[in-house]
Amino acid sequence: MFLAHSIRLRDPWQCAATEQGGVCWSRRFHRPTGLEADDQLLLVVSGLPAGAAVRVNGCTFSGQQSAISDQPEKVGDGQLVAPQFDLTSILADANEIEIEIPHDPLRRLVEPRLGNSFPYDARLAVMGNS
Repeated sequence: MFLAHSIRLRDPWQCAATEQGGVCWSRRFHRPTGLEADDQLLLVVSGLPAGAAVRVNGCTFSGQQSAISDQPEKVGDGQLVAPQFDLTSILADANEIEIEIPHDPLRRLVEPRLGNSFPYDARLAVMGNS
């Protein structure tokens, strides 16, 4: 398996408050062109805080369910690997990502207020098998 293509999901992200005091970021995207039958599509999101919930097309990714890795882990040189979620089986022509960040009063004391820009790095990774 090899990385065939990476698509950075920049703005436009939408942000809305949740009933629990957190925020929910959402963004729509279309099926990437040129996908081959044996390609795998991953959503990779770097920098998410603990407790963040990721949903794509209404499918919630939590624990090891449908996720290749749900928590960052260190590799040989101490570099962190971001969570990677396999979207291959739920991919549609039109898709929506929702990332819910829970309320954390301590985080708000040390982080600046969320602006209009999505504060995390989100990418679609097309993994080729042939």
